[in-house]
Amino acid sequence: MHVFFIDASWVQGDAGIAAIAIDSSIDSWFVKAHKIQAQSTLEAELRAIFLALNWAVEFGWQEVHILLDSKIAVQSLNARKGAPDWKVSSLFYSIVNVIKVLPVVRFFFMNRSFNTLADGVAKNARIASELAVLYQGKGNPPVISIDFLNQ
Repeated sequence: MHVFFIDASWVQGDAGIAAIAIDSSIDSWFVKAHKIQAQSTLEAELRAIFLALNWAVEFGWQEVHILLDSKIAVQSLNARKGAPDWKVSSLFYSIVNVIKVLPVVRFFFMNRSFNTLADGVAKNARIASELAVLYQGKGNPPVISIDFLNQ
């Protein structure tokens, strides 16, 4: 199983999106963040999910768990019955199409207070001058509760 912690930071059209990937099989973690333009917080959150899912396909991962603090995104993607807002329907169905490529994808809502690392990375991406960031580390990533990783 592979875990992503996802978040987005949005202010008046400017957004930072972050995906933190945990690969426990090789005891490593990876961070990818982008500065983007988005019409809403929901669009930014969905773009972060799309980033993570495409990354999972690229890695060839078979089982992916995505944790984020957007309850509406989690509920609509788990139900897969329709976009939560017509303005993001194209992006929503692009995500659904990527989900079909992966054998197992699960979405989980988590309280914002447990998602501080992804939140900080997303905020930094929004205010940074760089358009993209990618880095990695060994062991457990900083500030992510071990309880989430061991379940």
